[in-house]
Amino acid sequence: MLFQYFLRHFVQRGKLTVINAKGVVTVYQGEPGPDASIRLTDHRLEWQLLLNPWLWLGEAYMDGRLIIEKGTLYDFLDLLTLNQSLLSHDRLSHFQNMRRPSKANFHLQKQTGSFHAAFRHGH
Repeated sequence: MLFQYFLRHFVQRGKLTVINAKGVVTVYQGEPGPDASIRLTDHRLEWQLLLNPWLWLGEAYMDGRLIIEKGTLYDFLDLLTLNQSLLSHDRLSHFQNMRRPSKANFHLQKQTGSFHAAFRHGH
């Protein structure tokens, strides 16, 4: 769900068709631009791409977990880099902050001694 939410807001230009590991097809489309389709063969890949897209895109492509169904690898990368450049700094920061705890919260927990308790309990 979070992966789909991200792509819905990320693709502002072009068309990206994603076929997930269950075979569900979702199309993300903005203004006219590059067109690419990909297939994800591993359900874990959606989370991996959210956490570190530039690492996992290459890894998944090389080991066959991300397959280019329409277009070329260059078309897909063109679509990604174009849309990344269109993201405003505020929107990009919003997505980056969703995936990691704030430094202020970390320091507050560390100072109050609640960091270790929160870590042990998964908070």
